[in-house]
Amino acid sequence: VGRYEFIKELIVVRDLELVKKITVKDFEHFLDHRPLLGNSDSYFSRNLFSLRGQEWKDMRSTLSPAFTSSKMRLMVPFMVEVGDQMMRSLHKIIKESKSKLTHEDIKSNDLAAGFATVTESAVGKKKVNRVWSDEDLVAQAVLFFIAGFEAVSSGTSFLLHELAMNPDVQERLAQEIKEHDVKNGGKFDFNSIQNMVYMDMVVSGEAEKLFIFFVTGAVVTIK
Repeated sequence: VGRYEFIKELIVVRDLELVKKITVKDFEHFLDHRPLLGNSDSYFSRNLFSLRGQEWKDMRSTLSPAFTSSKMRLMVPFMVEVGDQMMRSLHKIIKESKSKLTHEDIKSNDLAAGFATVTESAVGKKKVNRVWSDEDLVAQAVLFFIAGFEAVSSGTSFLLHELAMNPDVQERLAQEIKEHDVKNGGKFDFNSIQNMVYMDMVVSGEAEKLFIFFVTGAVVTIK
């Protein structure tokens, strides 16, 4: 489907097979994202989605180790802490008949601190020598904060609403959580999340129903 963005011509790809080719099979032809900002000195224009060519490849290789299974396992205690904060906030809000969470209740500085280790990681066995400026590192921190904060807060809000509107789903999900809680002796860890089949179904279904991310775009780099 063709459309205009002001005076710029764009093609909107809706066929899943074409999307798969652009993002996987023929990805080397669509390396770059379309620019969001023209100012190369802006933090927003130096984040992962705005970098191009070799800079993008190097930054992606630097950040990717932050999302390995081992790193995700290290994040779970922070998730548990934030979850406890949210539950205390919910109890307080319900008690005081308020209707929203503040950003202080759903963020954790510890998680941000965990990303400080990614610059020390290397992909593969070969020696890498990448030097990033303070502006580049701040740009990635801003990206993680904006993308993660909005996704988590909006996704949690939508999910809680759907659970309130569907008590049967809420009851079944709560029962699965209780069963795993008893099975693990009250310990909530990475394996607990991985083993909750119905939890995965609920969260995945909600993500498909209410898409909360902006539309991304690709630029042809090799014709």
